[in-house]
Amino acid sequence: VVTPSVSGILKPEDAPKEDLIGATPVQAGAEAYLILGGWDGKAASTQVLRLDLAAKGLNPLLRLQVPRARCLAARLTDGTLLVAGGIGSDGRSAVRVAERLDVERKAAWKVGEARWAHIGGLMQALPGERALLLGGTEPDGTACGLEVFDATSGAFTVLDRRAWPAHAAALTRRTGQVLIVGGELAGRPQPLIWQFDPRSNGLTPFGKLRQARSRCTATLLWNDAEAIVIGGRGTGGALASVERISLATGVSSPGGNLVAPREGHAAIQIPTGLILVFGGGDGPKASRLLENWNPDENGCRVQDNLESGAWLPFLGLQPDGSTFVYGLAEVAYGKVPLPPAWGVWN
Repeated sequence: VVTPSVSGILKPEDAPKEDLIGATPVQAGAEAYLILGGWDGKAASTQVLRLDLAAKGLNPLLRLQVPRARCLAARLTDGTLLVAGGIGSDGRSAVRVAERLDVERKAAWKVGEARWAHIGGLMQALPGERALLLGGTEPDGTACGLEVFDATSGAFTVLDRRAWPAHAAALTRRTGQVLIVGGELAGRPQPLIWQFDPRSNGLTPFGKLRQARSRCTATLLWNDAEAIVIGGRGTGGALASVERISLATGVSSPGGNLVAPREGHAAIQIPTGLILVFGGGDGPKASRLLENWNPDENGCRVQDNLESGAWLPFLGLQPDGSTFVYGLAEVAYGKVPLPPAWGVWN
């Protein structure tokens, strides 16, 4: 058994100098990430930064066509990025114009207009250069519906105008279906699980959580047999409970508990088969506990107690099995803008 170790995670001296809140990180290669837009305290940004872990560099790459913060982004099947939604430069208006990014050509171009801003919603790539956009809210708090982007036509098609939850979790199965878990409507956590089929554009109920929750994570096990739902916000506050959803039946069963409740965290399955859980928390301070959930033990253990936690972290698996971590440093909580920090967990 090899015990993982922490190496340079969330060191303040490694933090990017550009202080942006609401920036969107996405993977852009084996050891590179993009940080899109954000809010600098005065206006939304068009900046796209490239963070290269191999070269240990953070540099401007290109400019978005539209300033935006809290946007959604997903890599389409042709390798380009779709960027949509978010809040505009004045901090109040909805951004409806979408754009695509070609990282290799360092180019961005407008492609169409989404029906909603989907702030706090989700975007999942679909086969055939398409993407699903679901839920979230407009800047005034109005709930958003469901729409699909098709790169062939460059158009968004509204599939469902009903209000769909914000802060839901989603994952894409190997079969192509997208599972949507929990979320909140009018501030109330939801217990339902839905499945979207890209072949029929159909959305059907799939199951029900044992506890209604939002701001949780949903992680697909490598055997594609179960989805693991961790933490989140319930009707009484942050949750420590874990649920195992059978992808054959939709039935949810207990999966043990986190060592401490947390919402607004991130989770990823690492090569050991464990699910790494980091960031978020319960209360004003981000959790410093790095935990792992073990499918064989049906529970969590503390991996380490770090010097700092992080809010709204992003986790990405590296080719060597390490994990890239990007988030808002715990020590910066309550400041506007919030300086982000990053590191690698080995």
